[in-house]
Amino acid sequence: MAFITTDDVKLYIGTDAPRDDALITQFITAAQRFIEDQTRRKLTPVTATRYYSQNDGRLQGQTLLLDEDLLTLTSLTNGNGTTISNSNAVLEPRNFGPPYSTIRLNLNSATSVWQFNLDGEIAVTGTWGYTDDPTFAAAHSSLKQWAIQLCAWMYRRRSSTNSDSDRPIVTGDGVTIMPNAIPRDIIQGIAAHRRLPR
Repeated sequence: MAFITTDDVKLYIGTDAPRDDALITQFITAAQRFIEDQTRRKLTPVTATRYYSQNDGRLQGQTLLLDEDLLTLTSLTNGNGTTISNSNAVLEPRNFGPPYSTIRLNLNSATSVWQFNLDGEIAVTGTWGYTDDPTFAAAHSSLKQWAIQLCAWMYRRRSSTNSDSDRPIVTGDGVTIMPNAIPRDIIQGIAAHRRLPR
């Protein structure tokens, strides 16, 4: 499922003609890939299990630093193969998630330390991706708007020959020439959503 739809882009562009739907769909795919690369985030949530070893540098005391955004935790298995109850795992940041970036073991629980067998790995099963939860809609809506603007730029640029600017140029006869470089405001807007490396 795409992060934005053809209808989102067409509304922004100001067209309802179906003739460019396939082209806009291609732009949506390209824009989503670009944004995921720039932000280090997955815009379309997936359910999967991710594994963490004792030596990968992601354990800091009781805290496991996740390498991707976690939306929901389904199950958690310690490095020795035992199941850790979800009630014993604290997802953080507590006041600003989802998405979550760390899992901390509850110090008051029976399972308060990460334990490993030889070659054991912590297994985290859940839904991974960038949130579309309405409770946290502000950041999501902002990134979605930048995605729409990037697609609109791609759409308008398809017939442009200007290669010297990152701003649209209006010629003397009123023709708008779109830049070949992605406009700075779009790049900066997307960059504001970048996930910090862990």
